[in-house]
Amino acid sequence: KTLAELLQTMRQNLAGVWRNAETQKETKRKDKEIQAEIFRGYAVAGRVLEAGLARDPNHWALRLAKGAIEFDENTYRFDLSKDPQHSTRKEAAFA
Repeated sequence: KTLAELLQTMRQNLAGVWRNAETQKETKRKDKEIQAEIFRGYAVAGRVLEAGLARDPNHWALRLAKGAIEFDENTYRFDLSKDPQHSTRKEAAFA
């Protein structure tokens, strides 16, 4: 449960704080650098999540975090460029 809560916090920060233009203005990062950091954050969250699911593959909170993280990353990808795989990945996240 604690791991799932950590992952949800990571997801919220990736979807909110990391994408916030005002917050990122302070870092002086370029758009491509910000995007790379956000994708790196999703990758880290994914690895941590997979490790948790390896230990407890049916834990509802981890499954929920997985779907939410996948959905948020997919939405971010679509916001950057109208990705043709958006609908397919969205359905996978819901599943």
